[in-house]
Amino acid sequence: MDTSLRQATFLIHITVDKDCLSALRQLVFKTCGAMLSFMRVEAVDHAERMKVGLCVTEPALRLTMDAVMRWLPAAEFGRICQSGAR
Repeated sequence: MDTSLRQATFLIHITVDKDCLSALRQLVFKTCGAMLSFMRVEAVDHAERMKVGLCVTEPALRLTMDAVMRWLPAAEFGRICQSGAR
């Protein structure tokens, strides 16, 4: 398998209020489509907030960040790192 054709993927951490989770999911799927590898959701703060981990390809990184900042301005971005980077 030729790994030189693989695009770099990035892990983005975003925290939103529980009431915004559905909007975030719809926004991410609409923005990223097939460029989304996975989405992991974890409840925090007694399930009042949700920490979301997204694994997206490099082209989707900026698109996702721009869309979230525009449509969910209260969302908090955490660490962003390249997947597999140590």
